[in-house]
Amino acid sequence: MTTTTPDNTSGFFEEFFVKPILDKTGYNPVNTVMYAILLVLGAYFLFRFLKKLGYKIDYRFLKATVPFIVLVSVWRALTDAGVYPYGFLTTTPGLYVPVLLLFFPLIVLAREFEKTKGWRYEYVYSGVSTALLVSQLIILITLLNRFNIGAFMTVVYFTVISAGVFVIIGRYWSVMRGLNLIMFVSHMFDASVTHVSLTYYNYFEQHVVPRFFFDLANSSLSFYPLKIVVLGLVIYYLDRDKKNIELTNFIKMIFIIYGLATGLRGLLRLSLGV
Repeated sequence: MTTTTPDNTSGFFEEFFVKPILDKTGYNPVNTVMYAILLVLGAYFLFRFLKKLGYKIDYRFLKATVPFIVLVSVWRALTDAGVYPYGFLTTTPGLYVPVLLLFFPLIVLAREFEKTKGWRYEYVYSGVSTALLVSQLIILITLLNRFNIGAFMTVVYFTVISAGVFVIIGRYWSVMRGLNLIMFVSHMFDASVTHVSLTYYNYFEQHVVPRFFFDLANSSLSFYPLKIVVLGLVIYYLDRDKKNIELTNFIKMIFIIYGLATGLRGLLRLSLGV
């Protein structure tokens, strides 16, 4: 018994966590549930940490975070393109290790400079992220000979149509404004990237839940109503809580970041043909 248990545990871990990374087969129900749990726990402790540092979780913080989101997405796309070696630390979930090793010192230093020198925290947080992003964009420019303008413009077309609906709704319905609108726009962008990639360029959906609905509906167009229903329910329940505004904002930002990051990585991957 004592000799087989470690082997069984090792085999289980390799089967459901290691092989999907090495074989590039995407996610399975087991690692999806585990990563979801880790994401929730990580988000909770991150929120507590940001509040302990004295950050106010609002639109200003989201804007300051955008360069960092884009940086990570470009890093991931450059791995897909073969610029960086494909391995645990350059793919999800291992990619979060170097990401967090950069993120935590940045936000600590940014907050410290704001308190001691009066600098706005964006100067350090966004400034360093932008500088690093520029260095990655320079590398990305060297790959422009691969760029598929047709794929890029097709994504833009579907994004403008799907996101534009919510922009118009927002002009007449106050609920569909601010972070709520950004949530829908970012996820319509992600849905558009996914739809174009799967329908016109024969890509494979790596995530378990979307793959289930795509197979059920026999179309990746099902991603749009799926995201609309999920986001609608999330906003409905979050906006009922009028007391914990910053926690509500933080959860919305997690959704925004996820939609933007996965969408941008997918767009770059598609446009570079990798």
